[in-house]
Amino acid sequence: MGVVPFSKYLDSQGLSFGVGESLLAEIGRRTATGESCSALLSDPALVSSGMGASHLLGIRRAWWRYQSLEALTRDLPGEWGDRVGPEAERFAQRMAAARKGEQPWARIFAAWLAATLQHGRIRVILKRMADPRAREYVSLHGHTEGCAEIPPHRFLAIARGVRDGIVWLEVIPPEDVAGLAGLPTLGPTAQDELVRALARPVRDCLAERAEEEAISTAAGSLQNLLSRPPVSQPLAGIAVEALRLYVHIRGGEHDGTESEFPMADLPALCSFLEKRSIRFAGIARIGGSAGIAPILQHLSAAGLTVEPIREAGLMKQARAQAKGLKSAAAAVVARRMQDPLSGYAGLEADALGLGEYLDQVDAQRFSAALEDARDVACWERAQGRTGAPMLRGLALQPLVLELADLRPGMELSGTISNLTHFGAFVELGLTVQGLIHLSELSDRFVKHPSEIVKVGDSVRARVLEVDEARQRVSLSLRSGREPGRPSGREQRAQSMKKLDELFKKS
Repeated sequence: MGVVPFSKYLDSQGLSFGVGESLLAEIGRRTATGESCSALLSDPALVSSGMGASHLLGIRRAWWRYQSLEALTRDLPGEWGDRVGPEAERFAQRMAAARKGEQPWARIFAAWLAATLQHGRIRVILKRMADPRAREYVSLHGHTEGCAEIPPHRFLAIARGVRDGIVWLEVIPPEDVAGLAGLPTLGPTAQDELVRALARPVRDCLAERAEEEAISTAAGSLQNLLSRPPVSQPLAGIAVEALRLYVHIRGGEHDGTESEFPMADLPALCSFLEKRSIRFAGIARIGGSAGIAPILQHLSAAGLTVEPIREAGLMKQARAQAKGLKSAAAAVVARRMQDPLSGYAGLEADALGLGEYLDQVDAQRFSAALEDARDVACWERAQGRTGAPMLRGLALQPLVLELADLRPGMELSGTISNLTHFGAFVELGLTVQGLIHLSELSDRFVKHPSEIVKVGDSVRARVLEVDEARQRVSLSLRSGREPGRPSGREQRAQSMKKLDELFKKS
């Protein structure tokens, strides 16, 4: 039998949403045959159940995890609803085959695995110091972190090192698992064998959790981006190169008009746009050009509503057009600002810039989640639904044209460009984006950035720290705290440092 029914699995994951077993099973069957989200959302049975698009997306992502569990348990008797039971059963079979005594090995292993995932730790060991790729992991050497606490992006970074043979990940179970779980005491040899056997399933469970969270965050960011309401007025797309600006008008009587200007002649650009009654503009860098803050400042001062447009995949879309590459880039910028749903169409998962280390997740599962996000955005548009009306443009801080102009305590306007499980990235019009750490998004506890912001939101954030050497800007949305009082992030960093020191001595 192997695995529990899909409806029972969803219930154990908190994803049944009060929907009947038969409908959940039907969703699983139709997902397996490749039926689209939009087709399911239009099904009368699903509509009458009250299930929304976000519920359906969660169920469809769970279907992929269910398939993995089914493959893992296919040759085992009984029904299994998670990874712990099957791993424990396989360990028990190995111990029985090796005549390792009559202990209840399955129960012992299950208890140790569950306890380690909840209370255990992992330690990063750098194996190949001389490898040039090891530089990425030097700061993690000797680092320990709780299995239940490690952020997905950090685990995926470590997993890449493990895959490349540069990093070894040590699994450290909590002390006295046997005493806590009321299990029989094991001898040193048996316990060592048990701990060695825990390493792979612990890593697999952590990898599955990190993958799900990374995919869920990326798909949510894409859906928020594509759900932004279109701009109905004529607008301009501006592609910024090191020395020149390329402009493409979209919409209205001047639709398709193009021009280019020297970087030093911003008044000419403003005059060109004003003569054609253009009040909205999107702007993006190409070719590794400098920051766009001076251009944003100038255009905003001229009365235009101007927004930075995400650059991921821009040149890939531009190359697909039968025209000059830089002019084509400006046309892509215009299309993305006018309507993200069509502006980002045709890009593959790896070209969207939706998060870090997404090359470490299952490519098929990732592509399916993004396709579902696109499909739902299209379906909602067809139903007359778009994202809430939003403020357009950036209210930039005067005299902030580059990173060196920033000072702690300044307030900056920006646009949320991406979400991760550790915070939100903010487009500021500079050469680098700012980061609002999870602990700095609100005065209250926040589990995920999406509780506070979404992609495309305009925010007013306070500068906490500027690190020019590492090209990093730390921001905060919290109310001002007392001088000298550490932030939640700082308090957590101090606690983690103390724990690292304790484990390095062990």
